[in-house]
Amino acid sequence: MIVSNCSKVPTPARRVYVAGAVQEFLFQQVYGSELPGCTFTRLGPFMGVVWESSHDRPGLEAT
Repeated sequence: MIVSNCSKVPTPARRVYVAGAVQEFLFQQVYGSELPGCTFTRLGPFMGVVWESSHDRPGLEAT
């Protein structure tokens, strides 16, 4: 059996991966600082933010 890892489409340049990683990092820094306790969920090419306001949960004070 021969398995080939060839593609008709060339691999994107390294800068594409680096730019994506930097963008994701900045996204998490910005939203993480504004929405304390939020979690991030990858949604395919998108990033989801899940956050529940402490105002919506009795007994918890806002930060």
